[in-house]
Amino acid sequence: MSEPAGGSLIPVTDEQAKALQEAFKLGGKGLDSAKALGGYLTSILGSLPEDLVGLLGADWIRARRVENMINLGRAAKERLDARGVDPEPVSLSVAIPLLEHAADESREELLDLWARLLAAAMDPARSKRVRQTFLDTLKSLDPVDALVLLRVPDLKRGQDSSENAYIIAANLLGISREEADISLHRLADLGCIRDRDGSRGERAVFIGRAVLSSYGVELLRILSDEPLPA
Repeated sequence: MSEPAGGSLIPVTDEQAKALQEAFKLGGKGLDSAKALGGYLTSILGSLPEDLVGLLGADWIRARRVENMINLGRAAKERLDARGVDPEPVSLSVAIPLLEHAADESREELLDLWARLLAAAMDPARSKRVRQTFLDTLKSLDPVDALVLLRVPDLKRGQDSSENAYIIAANLLGISREEADISLHRLADLGCIRDRDGSRGERAVFIGRAVLSSYGVELLRILSDEPLPA
């Protein structure tokens, strides 16, 4: 077994790491990345079986997935460092599905949300507020949906005029009205937004008054780097 700085065992054998090096086609950097994976996951989960392949299945550990996992762990740690948070191990009931979903994701907008959620799960002040349904929501999003979700609080601008929410979203993000329309429908279907009178679905998009639902508010709170309300 390979051993990282600090002396804890890495759950990737030298043979596996060398195989991954070939897959990365990045020379020594690939080997370093493969070895680093175990350190990141150990810091996330607290401990791991010796064989990572045995934990998540032989087909799970692919070169691109390793790279994604390392980038995810690094991004989450950077967020925690910026908040001055000492991370804690994540519950396996949250960590395993989160890592599995994020490992297959290479789109920057969605990896950002997964890193935010992982950081929340590692944050002692937020971990108990990370819901399983948050994972289901993130895995249902496309990149443009993620961008729109983060900007929903800004949709209040112009919503007392005749301008519809999808027009405002399109202007804010520089996307087509059709893209914004589809994303708002999707977020309404997922329960993240509602109309100000409490309804969801079509009216949340076309009446021009789309706001975050209670679920959407809590999701964005968890994903944010801002301090949580008392």
